[in-house]
Amino acid sequence: MKKQLLISGIILFIGWGIFTFINRKQVHSKENIIKLSWSNIRKDKFLSLTTTIYKNNTNVYYTITKNQGSWILTEPINISILPEKAALLVNGLLTLTPSQMLTNINDTELNTYGLNSPQLKITGFFDNAIYGFFVGQKTTIGNQFYIKDINNSNTVYLIDSHVIEPFIQGISSIINNKFLTQSTDDILAIKFKNMHQETIELTNENTFWIQKFPEENPNVDWGTKKFLLSLKDLTFNTDSFSFDVDNTILKNLGIDKNSSLMISLLFNNGEYSDLYIGSKTTNNTYPIYISKNNMIAYIDLLMIQNIFGVSTKDLITHK
Repeated sequence: MKKQLLISGIILFIGWGIFTFINRKQVHSKENIIKLSWSNIRKDKFLSLTTTIYKNNTNVYYTITKNQGSWILTEPINISILPEKAALLVNGLLTLTPSQMLTNINDTELNTYGLNSPQLKITGFFDNAIYGFFVGQKTTIGNQFYIKDINNSNTVYLIDSHVIEPFIQGISSIINNKFLTQSTDDILAIKFKNMHQETIELTNENTFWIQKFPEENPNVDWGTKKFLLSLKDLTFNTDSFSFDVDNTILKNLGIDKNSSLMISLLFNNGEYSDLYIGSKTTNNTYPIYISKNNMIAYIDLLMIQNIFGVSTKDLITHK
């Protein structure tokens, strides 16, 4: 009799476990697609996306916004971004499809999944609505992340890591790391201080470059083709940025607007773009200050040599 009761108890316990599992977990399949609260919203209703990264007790965030059919970075600064990378983030949010759903989650379980102290928050702003999700820990198996809808506190979803990782990469994954984002044909004038302590000024008159300083000669075409190609290829590293730069930061990096290597571009629409070079770092890179964005980034020595190693004798080409 005791044996029968024991067996009955085991069967009852197993049955309760299966019932709980089924009610807590839904497996994604073609017949049972798990949808999120924003799954049916049209893409044209999407306005902007903000990614907040929680790291070392600080919140780092950036916002991309739709502007006349294209995407631009608007916070923390207004700067050019790679459209295909921005589209990847937007589509990642809009087409997010969980593989599993866990319901009736309590605070202890949220903590276990890393959602009481999430590493990431993705917020999508739509017409008259805000949707998004928190990102918790990565699963020990299955290569997935736990996420939670910002508007639903007791339901957790599992999402494949390849969808989440572009958000985790942060601003470096979408920013356009070219100093010159316009065409070289749009440059009206160039002023730069090179490694030879020369200050050179050039003007573009119908694609005919004239040096204004230190020598002014309208009969000399100052050969700038190679120089402009190097300028076009001037890129900075995407693994380290600083925004809201002040004079103390510039001084610590060895950047002096009066004496540092620099280049200033004037475009035919009246806009300027200035860049200053600081002192060599322990990583053998050099800090650069891009004034229009009030931003610090870093470039390699070869980039500096290609631009700032150029002298007046390198530029001159007689007709």
